[in-house]
Amino acid sequence: MLKLSPGRFFSSSVKYAMFVDATFPVLPTQDDVQFLLSEVYREAQQERTVTYRLDKPKPAGDDGKAGAPQIVYKYKIPPQPARRSILFVSPVRIPDEHIRLSVHTAMRLMLEEVGQYEESDSLRLQRFFYESMPRVINKGEQRSFYEPLHKYTHTPFYTRSKWIIHDMTLEEARQLRCDWFQEHSSWGNELDSFSLAAVLAQRDIVRRIKWAELDQRALDGIPEIPEKITDDNDWKMVWTDDIRFLTSKAKDRSVDTTAKEMAGLYVRIIN
Repeated sequence: MLKLSPGRFFSSSVKYAMFVDATFPVLPTQDDVQFLLSEVYREAQQERTVTYRLDKPKPAGDDGKAGAPQIVYKYKIPPQPARRSILFVSPVRIPDEHIRLSVHTAMRLMLEEVGQYEESDSLRLQRFFYESMPRVINKGEQRSFYEPLHKYTHTPFYTRSKWIIHDMTLEEARQLRCDWFQEHSSWGNELDSFSLAAVLAQRDIVRRIKWAELDQRALDGIPEIPEKITDDNDWKMVWTDDIRFLTSKAKDRSVDTTAKEMAGLYVRIIN
């Protein structure tokens, strides 16, 4: 209860609450906590050009042949809005970057994280259900060509819950915690991070459909920017009506709205 739904345990004046698991190998210091809190908000960024060097240049060989030049790309990064994290966690630990992170693999990694290796009956049922959802939702035969194609997946949302930072001031943060608590309680097992992935995946596809965002066909035609250039993959937008309300509110100059209040709301997953 304290981990997923801490609201009733603290005063209304508390802005952030941090949970650290008793088995976490290192107790965070005050400096660690202050650094993490400094990362829950990021100011808006203007359009910019970023240089990305793919490989180091290779020197000329002893045979006199010229070395390979360094490959350099330049990317134009579009303007980015201010971002505010209402839930701050770390990603699931993957021992090998070449591992394909399926639902089953992610569950196994999460089990190992909590020191367990056997799949309980309730966890097996939960896994079967989560594995079936993408097969049904993403099924192309049931979709008109004119219907937006939004891919449902848990993969970007697999996390560890050894430490968590909760925003205690926003209603959307409370609603997210309630959704997480309800999803986790309905399965009755030890992997709360497994349930969080499902909640975030469902919110993600609902937001894309409701706001008529670019679908998978359109996104496939946009050049992909390497992950190392920006931290966009760390920020997972949270579905909320408040963001659009605040966006329209900003156009009314009679309303005094701070930049932090105008920030889009996200879950941040960072190492």
